[in-house]
Amino acid sequence: MQRACDPAEFRVMNAVIFAAHGVIERLVGAGMPGQQAEILAGEHARLPNERLATKLDLE
Repeated sequence: MQRACDPAEFRVMNAVIFAAHGVIERLVGAGMPGQQAEILAGEHARLPNERLATKLDLE
């Protein structure tokens, strides 16, 4: 059964997207190819969602 998303989760996801964009810009600015920077930033953004328990997970 799928649970309803909390609006706070959307704010966190948006913050992660903006943070990932900043990371991509910094990596590309340091000389990393854009596609490689996008993959690296995406993986770093994805890991906390898969590895950390939230308050809702513990209820």
